[in-house]
Amino acid sequence: MAVPRWRVFLTIWAGQLVSLVGSSLTGFALGVWVYQKTGSVTRLAVILLCTILPGVLVSPVAGGLVDRWNRRSSMLVANVGAGLCTLAIVVLLGAGGLELWHIYLLVAAISVFGAVLVPAFLAAIPLLVEQEQLGRANGLGQLSQAAGRILAPVLGGVLLVTIGIQAIVAIDCATYGVAITTLLLVRVPTAPPSEAGEEGRGTVWHEAAYGWRYLVARPGLLALPIMFGVSNFLIGIVEVLVTPLVLAIASPPVLGAVLSVGGLGMVVGSVVMSVWGGPRRLAAGTIGFLAGEGLCILLGGLRPSVLLLGAAAFGFFFCLPIANGCTQALLQRKVDADVLGRVFAVDGVMAGFAMPLGYLIAGPLADRVFEPLLVQGGPLAGSVGAVLGVGPGRGIGLLFVLAGLLCILTAAAAWSYPRLRLIERELPDVAEPRERVAAAAPTGASGPAGAGDVAAGDGAASGWASLAPADGARDRGWVRSPLVRLLVGLVGVGAGATLAQVLVRAALRGGLGVPQNGAADQVGTAAATALAAVLLFWLFVRRLERRRVTELAGPGAAAEAGAGVLVGAVLMAATVGGGHRPSLSRRPAGGRPPAAGEPAGSAGRRASGRWCAGRRAGRPDPGRPWPGHPRRAGRSGGPRTAGC
Repeated sequence: MAVPRWRVFLTIWAGQLVSLVGSSLTGFALGVWVYQKTGSVTRLAVILLCTILPGVLVSPVAGGLVDRWNRRSSMLVANVGAGLCTLAIVVLLGAGGLELWHIYLLVAAISVFGAVLVPAFLAAIPLLVEQEQLGRANGLGQLSQAAGRILAPVLGGVLLVTIGIQAIVAIDCATYGVAITTLLLVRVPTAPPSEAGEEGRGTVWHEAAYGWRYLVARPGLLALPIMFGVSNFLIGIVEVLVTPLVLAIASPPVLGAVLSVGGLGMVVGSVVMSVWGGPRRLAAGTIGFLAGEGLCILLGGLRPSVLLLGAAAFGFFFCLPIANGCTQALLQRKVDADVLGRVFAVDGVMAGFAMPLGYLIAGPLADRVFEPLLVQGGPLAGSVGAVLGVGPGRGIGLLFVLAGLLCILTAAAAWSYPRLRLIERELPDVAEPRERVAAAAPTGASGPAGAGDVAAGDGAASGWASLAPADGARDRGWVRSPLVRLLVGLVGVGAGATLAQVLVRAALRGGLGVPQNGAADQVGTAAATALAAVLLFWLFVRRLERRRVTELAGPGAAAEAGAGVLVGAVLMAATVGGGHRPSLSRRPAGGRPPAAGEPAGSAGRRASGRWCAGRRAGRPDPGRPWPGHPRRAGRSGGPRTAGC
């Protein structure tokens, strides 16, 4: 039985979505477990280093291997390898012999497999969807990142106190099994050969270096990773310091609420990108939304206001997936398919090195330079302090303002560079591969793969091809109506999810006799979240299957077109982000209780400019990805930030 080509992409994407959510749960639980065992922030920092550095170092070689192998084979190798490493953690936990050096080694190995998975997935997208739909496909990819970010702190906290870390990691192993199964059920065509691909053939090292030479020969494309390398450095600084910035003026529950609002913005931006597909000029969209990110960073440091910080977090993470999606779609349009893996790998290297540099410099800058400037009687207290305020955290606010300004200036410099601004005019799109996966037979099905397919570009094709108007042109008339229906859908799904949450909590407390405490609320929220996620996922896939874009304005399409995948789960997570959360951490040895008159939880945040007061107080960052999950911190592989 023939499988439409868009279903192949959705099948792969759904498997990776499940795997990412499972790995995010493990990351949250593992961070808490390590801190409880050691009480050391340094040990957590080493795990973070093992998460990033190995993948960055092997990315060029991994990109070369991705272009040598079939895309599906690359993703299978990466998922099987990462799954086996996760299984090793489960076995060691069960035997009671898990040591820190085991975690360092296994996390580093998973990071290496992630360096293969990310470029393989991104390079497979143009083989599976039409060029007009690349933006929407990448928007769905960003949505999976947002889902893991939101669900990890909500479900991870509940599961850790109910079933324990070993069961959570075992669930992660099962999610890898889901990803592997979805890959086995489909077939992805091999990238067709091109002149650039033939030129880049040779030894592994020659092919690994060719991605850089390919970009150098095309200055407009080279400007993209340079631009995002600079912005990632600045955002790395912001990521480290957002926790002490919020804790300087508010309590830890408020910090959780701000993080949840940021995650909500990321999901809304991802849904918008998956419905909209991005602007006609992708380069302009990339630069414009990067400037929007800088503006939100600037606003976050402008005044000591929780509302302003929440709005800035929402706006920043709303812009992030749209800028990411535009960048990925632009590279997929302009780079030959059999070189795309190496190009994405080079982009990951530049982004991967930039962000850790920001991590390293953030603490010393805050503690030794900016915080002393805006204390009472400080050098800038009478001038800049009149605008930004003085006291704890205001030096970090000044650093946020400067980082935001530099991010905006980076976007302005990129816009002033004509090779990047005019890249879509000067650099032609690569020819779409003729051999697309218009139909892929499931394993064991009769008939050759691709039998009965509709040729690429045929207006009668179903699935992703049907999302575009029949004449292949981008119909701008439908844009406004779906965006309005998006907002209506968000409101409807939020109301439905809230009702489900109330009903589950009532059942737990009344019918089942569960005590009325924070843990019961969290269990109810988790159950309702899972139910809403499954329902919305089904509705969204059915919408893609049955409707054309031009039909989204028709009757009955509002909730399905606007909701997207997991929006209900995100809204529910946001409602409890600052509420009752079971305490999972212990006070480190040598810590002190709050002083008289000091709010509870503030003992660890007196020096708001220190590296990360939240982690020092035993609160691992719920937004940080599971160490070693197969995704990189770079612009093309996913969100550049994962914790602010």
